[in-house]
Amino acid sequence: MMKKHISKCTLAIMTLGLLLWSGCTTSKVSDPRVEITDPLDNSIRIESIDSINNDGESLIVQVSLRNHSPNTLKMLYKVDWFTGDGMVYDTMLSKWKKRQAYGRESFIIKEVAPNPDIVSYRVQIRKD
Repeated sequence: MMKKHISKCTLAIMTLGLLLWSGCTTSKVSDPRVEITDPLDNSIRIESIDSINNDGESLIVQVSLRNHSPNTLKMLYKVDWFTGDGMVYDTMLSKWKKRQAYGRESFIIKEVAPNPDIVSYRVQIRKD
């Protein structure tokens, strides 16, 4: 009878430990519209991706990210915009922009499409 009690207690403690451990891990949102290249992909995590396209207005994209590293990271980012036929829409604004994220900081990249005909996008993030 004592063995069963110890086994149940051990099982309960192990289950509780597993639940607590899994709650402490960070989940990684994966989305083909946001590409984070090595070595930043080990430190930067996507928290959410939102976009709004009001009738007749340009698409607005917002990517919420978090630097899980204790170090300040310098990066470049670029948004490629695509028309309804899948073609890239290049403008003078289609260039790499500098961004910095302090250690353990959450930050946002927000951009507005240069044309109301834009229907999709791809955000690229790389080390500066």
